[in-house]
Amino acid sequence: KMAIAKIREGVHSLDGFIAELKQARLEAQLAEMSPEDLAKAKEAWAQAEGLTKQIGDPAKLDKLLALNLEPGTLEKFADLDISALEKFAALSHEELQKFARLRYADMLAKFAACDVEGLSKLATLERSVLEKFGGWDARTVKNISGLEMPDIEKIARLKVAPGQAVEGALSQFRSEQFRMGSEVFQLDSAGMKHILERHHPQFWDGSVKLEQSFLDPRMSMSEVQDAIREIMQENRDNLIKLGTNARFQISGTYGGNTYTLGINKGRVAQFYPK
Repeated sequence: KMAIAKIREGVHSLDGFIAELKQARLEAQLAEMSPEDLAKAKEAWAQAEGLTKQIGDPAKLDKLLALNLEPGTLEKFADLDISALEKFAALSHEELQKFARLRYADMLAKFAACDVEGLSKLATLERSVLEKFGGWDARTVKNISGLEMPDIEKIARLKVAPGQAVEGALSQFRSEQFRMGSEVFQLDSAGMKHILERHHPQFWDGSVKLEQSFLDPRMSMSEVQDAIREIMQENRDNLIKLGTNARFQISGTYGGNTYTLGINKGRVAQFYPK
């Protein structure tokens, strides 16, 4: 910070900066600068020159310096805008260090899409998980940060980016019809894809709704289908009454958990835990 302040004041060389440091130590009746002190001064000057050339906006430079990070780390945040820098500055030093240790600076722009509360939640995760999230798009990272912590931990187990795993899983899926009296309801691949992408942590596509819920990540696709089948049977009389020409929701239990199942004109279109 001192080196940048001196550059702003008109000090144009390393020698001039060191001369002012020596004079300040002399006036404060401190010992002469050691070789270690000189090395630190040179490092600070080099960083200050680089940052002042890279960042022409004094207000942004002040926000960057407010992060109070070590040389070599501070530069990772230099491409962020002021609003993003303010979010990171609001974190505790320990939380900020989690993001400062990320290997690639471009990951920080993804996390900058989150609010401060979301960043604080993500900062509790392991670095390997943060770097995995940082490889995804900013919208997905922001959506993850808005989830409850147990759901974030479920998403952290994803082995591929959201939306990439579902196609392979659906190759094993077979559509199913449910006959209820004279009515025939159907669970097809489009319905199962929607259910998995929206509510299964292992197949999630990164999208969220106002009230987001996730299935148990240990549920296989066949178990999801079993649960749908059982809840359809639980609601047999109701399904016969409501028929296949309307949109409605039913609920039921499977494995001790309660689920909502949505029907759209005879097709199973929704399935998620309450």
